[in-house]
Amino acid sequence: MLKILIAEDHKTSAETLALALERLGHQVIVGTGADVILTMSDLEKKTTDVLIADYDLRDQLGCVLLRILNRANPNVKSILMTGHGDISLCGREEFDVVIRKPLDLQQLETQLKQWEDSLLQKKAS
Repeated sequence: MLKILIAEDHKTSAETLALALERLGHQVIVGTGADVILTMSDLEKKTTDVLIADYDLRDQLGCVLLRILNRANPNVKSILMTGHGDISLCGREEFDVVIRKPLDLQQLETQLKQWEDSLLQKKAS
C-alpha cells in the first residue's frame, strides 16, 4: 500500500482517480489545489509516498507542490498529469513520470506497483 496525494483541481477527476487507487489498496489524500499541501501536517508530508499532480492547478503549478513536498520528504515519487502539449516551465525535469490526460489507468497502476515493490524491498533490508 502506498500513501498517495492527488492534487487535481477538477473535483470529479480527482475523486474518480482516488476511487480507482483505493480499489487497488492505496491510501489516498485528495486536494483540489495548493491548499492540500499547505494544510498537511509535517508528518503527513514526510509519510507521503507518491504525489500525483495536475500540471495546471488553479492556484499553483503542480511543480510548486512537488517542491514543497520534497522539502519534507526528498524520497517522494511523483507523477505529473497533463493535457498540455508544452510543459517546458517545469515537469519533465522535476517529476519522475509524466502521464498525458486522459490517464491510462493501466500505465499508472504499473508504475505505482514498481514503486510499491521498491519501497517494500527497502523496508525489508
